[in-house]
Amino acid sequence: MGAVEDVKDELRKLGRLKVRYASASSPEGATRNMAPYSPETKASKSPYPEELFSGVNREDICVVRINSADKVFFGNKATQEEAEMLRLGKKFLREHGRAAIFSFMADRGTHYAAYKNMQALLLQIYEEVRAEKAQELYGKSLQDLSAEERSQIEHLFPLNIYEPELKKGR
Repeated sequence: MGAVEDVKDELRKLGRLKVRYASASSPEGATRNMAPYSPETKASKSPYPEELFSGVNREDICVVRINSADKVFFGNKATQEEAEMLRLGKKFLREHGRAAIFSFMADRGTHYAAYKNMQALLLQIYEEVRAEKAQELYGKSLQDLSAEERSQIEHLFPLNIYEPELKKGR
């Protein structure tokens, strides 16, 4: 993760705050928002950088963190169980809807596989909650919705995954 963090730092310095992740198996990829670069943010130990989340209730932020030993902290709970993280994430997203923000951080020593798996899990949370809402509102699967119906579902649950900076050496 060290090399990925270095690239993200350089992008922040250039003001490029949206990152698109893609792979051969998932060419559509995923776009993530990053916090702006600032020396103050680098020195901060808070998972709630004020310049990124100003005007947002902290209750609307679910902090997801992976430490350098690949241990996951999801919300206020340490867990390695994917099913538990999925349950917690879906509950959070349903309760907070449009206001929900997942603040995802990985320490420099985190293995890339753990980072990539968490990215996939966060996307799965959104897809499953959106699919449930599609059934509830339209009686259809997410794939069977018209473009307008899908847009309405995405408006109810916009993809809000941010990757704030972590202090170097953490």
